[in-house]
Amino acid sequence: MPEVGNLEWVELELKKPELAPSMRTGHSLSVIGLPNNPTAVIIGGCTPSGVVNDVFTMKMGQEALDWNKAIKIGQPDQAPSPRWRHTATVLPGGKSIFIFGGMDQQKRYDDCFILEDKGSNIMRWKHVEASGQVPPPRANHTATMVGEKGEEKIYVIGGYGGDRKSVV
Repeated sequence: MPEVGNLEWVELELKKPELAPSMRTGHSLSVIGLPNNPTAVIIGGCTPSGVVNDVFTMKMGQEALDWNKAIKIGQPDQAPSPRWRHTATVLPGGKSIFIFGGMDQQKRYDDCFILEDKGSNIMRWKHVEASGQVPPPRANHTATMVGEKGEEKIYVIGGYGGDRKSVV
């Protein structure tokens, strides 16, 4: 692993490039399972065919890397609608990702979801209600978790809600 100040870009070789996610923008990429079982997770985005809500995973730390489409997703009725420009925040414990907001081609969202890694490329969606003052629907924002263990909070900052102003 390169040290800070001595970083370099390296092109990774995929065992099966045909399994890689399609070209996209506005997706999220989070890493769960740190430190022993790091897995990159891509959620949603906008592809040349439109906005999607698919999920891809890649086990990190191996010589030959492979993307896998998460096809065993429990509770698909709890999954977010296709979206891009949302945020994905890894939750304490490192096995779940909190999704907030984003947009499709018609509207912006202020809904919340958790994607939990159940192992063996099995994921589970859960729609959750946020507590506190929920920001209005938005996209292109950031979401950051801060706080001591057991007291963590997610702060949503900026973005655009369609009302010509950005809020915290």
